Amino acid sequence: MLPFSPGRLLQPEPVMDASDSFPCSCWNKKTDLSSVTTVHVQENGVIFCDLEGLPLFQKSFRFLSKSFWEFDDDMSPEDTLRFPVVPRVLGDIAVRVTFQSPACRDTLVEKLQQYCPPDKRDLAIATTIHILECGVAKRLPNHDHLHEIIDSTLTELAFSPASSILAPIYDWKVTHDDLELHRIRTQVKDFFLSNPPPIVVLVESNESLPRTEINVSNAMAPLPFCAALLPHTPTWPLTTIPPPRDEWLQSILNNYGVHQRHRDGNPNSKTIFLSMELYRWYIAALTAAQNSPSPEATHSLLAATASIKATVIHETGHFWVAHEPTGDSPAHASAKDADIAQFDVAENDDMEPDMIEAGNLIDTVWLGGPHRLVISSSE
Repeated sequence: MLPFSPGRLLQPEPVMDASDSFPCSCWNKKTDLSSVTTVHVQENGVIFCDLEGLPLFQKSFRFLSKSFWEFDDDMSPEDTLRFPVVPRVLGDIAVRVTFQSPACRDTLVEKLQQYCPPDKRDLAIATTIHILECGVAKRLPNHDHLHEIIDSTLTELAFSPASSILAPIYDWKVTHDDLELHRIRTQVKDFFLSNPPPIVVLVESNESLPRTEINVSNAMAPLPFCAALLPHTPTWPLTTIPPPRDEWLQSILNNYGVHQRHRDGNPNSKTIFLSMELYRWYIAALTAAQNSPSPEATHSLLAATASIKATVIHETGHFWVAHEPTGDSPAHASAKDADIAQFDVAENDDMEPDMIEAGNLIDTVWLGGPHRLVISSSE
């Protein structure tokens, strides 16, 4: 059996002194869990610990489905409990827990019901982020700010009224009444609850996407790879320093996200791609905001963050089309209520004129058109 190495979404939090602990043994068909000797239940989740009390991995309540534990079949002992795989938790594993007695198991179930009643649980979506390097997607460090931005965007898209942003590509209609929007929000929530979220990969925007499935590695991307090509970071006010380098005189960012159409036989349909160019400008804005309290620095960071959020939603639209039975993007003439000049920008001009581009349609209905992040030396 392979030793278990938990991914980002199973990383344990510290065990609180007030948590309820239950001696046990754990089993998984493919993974060695023999080092687990205790289960702790606390407000944020179930933590599996070793003999020394060190946390090994965790099943967080906010990432789990409404019913995430179950009793084994009738032939199983009464002192066992199963935590099945939750599809939307990347890297999750099934765990069968055997307790010291049926009473111990029943007490743990009572604690689970106490700490995480389904109707009061704040659900969340979280994914993994990688950097494509020499054909291998290496993990972005867990502490990177990009995780929080993308996770919060996917969570809002899945579990808040913001899910109606995807309405135009649900049935290729521009306008919807309240009843239709309610149905669409329910469908979007069900989709994200029952499917893994898109994996995010950062790629150089001037490179073609691979035509074969990307090798997603658990190896950590080296930090210099993320930071080596950053543009010169200005300080404010700009009048007190020499003129900025040419990188800060660009009028518009060249690329935001990159994708392949579903009908192209896309081998990476479970992945959304963001450009390294956008990520570098975000890092530059973040660095400037950390070094300067000026309103300009704060506004730059907000603009870069908003651009990432808008790009994630744009690319998630393509992810939705690839996995839901809504069909590929239709001809512009077939999109209902889109027969006005405003929606010309929703076409896929680069590859297929007169065809709707799913992300552009979302942007046009939501924002009035595709967004642009302006890079200026005077702002």
